[in-house]
Amino acid sequence: MTQVSKYPLSKEVYERIFDIFLKSVTKYNSKKMNAVFLEELLTPTEQIMLAKRLAIGFLLIKEYDYRTISKILRVSTGTVNRVNLTIKNGKYFKLAIKRLIEDENISELLENVGDLITKVLAAGRSKSGSWVYLRDEIKKRKAEKIF
Repeated sequence: MTQVSKYPLSKEVYERIFDIFLKSVTKYNSKKMNAVFLEELLTPTEQIMLAKRLAIGFLLIKEYDYRTISKILRVSTGTVNRVNLTIKNGKYFKLAIKRLIEDENISELLENVGDLITKVLAAGRSKSGSWVYLRDEIKKRKAEKIF
C-alpha cells in the first residue's frame, strides 16, 4: 500500500508540486516515452494501482457488474464502489474513460472492416499470401483481447 507523510504540505507547495507533476505527465507525445517516464517515476505497485483504477472505470462504463470486475482485476468490491462513486460524482474521469471506449470502438470498427477486406482478398487467388497473413494477424489480435 502506498503511503503519504502524516505531515501535510502547505497549499502553495502542494499546488506547485502538483503543477510540476501534471506538466511532467503530459510532456511526452509518444506512448513509449510516456511508458518509460511512468516506469521510472512510479513503483510497480503504484503503476498497478493506477492501471487497475482506470480498468475498473473502463469496465464500469461498459456495464460490467461489481463481482465480475472484482474477479477479473482481483480487487475488492469496495474498490470498485469507490471508483464508481468517482465516475458518478466526477466529470473528467468519466469523460476520459468514455473517450478511451470511443477510441476502442473506432479501432474495432476499422479492424472489422479490415477483417472483411482480407477475407475477400485472401480467398485463394494467386498472390493472396499477404492478405492471408494480414487476415491471420487480425484474427490473432481479436483472440488476444481480454475484455
